[in-house]
Amino acid sequence: MSTCTSNAPREVRDEPSTVVRGRLATRAAPAIGAVALSAASLGVLVPASMAATHAATGHAATGHAARAPRFLEVLAVPGYGKVLGNAKHFSLYVLSSERGAKKACAGKCLSIWPPLLVAATAKSVSLGAGVTGHVGFVKRSATAKQVTLNGYPLFYFAKDTGPGQSHGEGIVAFGGTWTLVRPSAKTAAATPVRPAGKPAKTTTGW
Repeated sequence: MSTCTSNAPREVRDEPSTVVRGRLATRAAPAIGAVALSAASLGVLVPASMAATHAATGHAATGHAARAPRFLEVLAVPGYGKVLGNAKHFSLYVLSSERGAKKACAGKCLSIWPPLLVAATAKSVSLGAGVTGHVGFVKRSATAKQVTLNGYPLFYFAKDTGPGQSHGEGIVAFGGTWTLVRPSAKTAAATPVRPAGKPAKTTTGW
């Protein structure tokens, strides 16, 4: 059962997940995550290049064909070390100003930063080795909810067109800073990746 956060709007729920290792928790939420559901449930514009790459990129190419992919995986991204990604090894991001029930990314923001979604009926997602943060959900529509890690909603970046890319890291836009995610973090403060010597990239015009 979902438990409403005390200070959350009624329509928003942050639901603790039951961690499931070694199997996918719901047939309604494929490992690819947000692409299909975001367009259907939210009217989010996902660039065709990103959708095509997600559909065409085989997991076998990453060297992990011997096991089923997990919904959330640990990636090795050059310059950033281990970060959180989906089963197709696309990087995931959080927005510094958005946690739990607070929705700072809405409208046009969602066309640039598509949310990682599962069906509204999903109770858990499967985690790869090394993903140890607290996984939950926040409602996005009547049919979909967004996956969270340590209270932060998870997003893709539309300009990441292939596995292991990090073009969204450090961008300042839509009320906060976008950062990659530390998969081993167990607290909200430790969740955003903060690489030393990497200046923020302020972006305007969106």
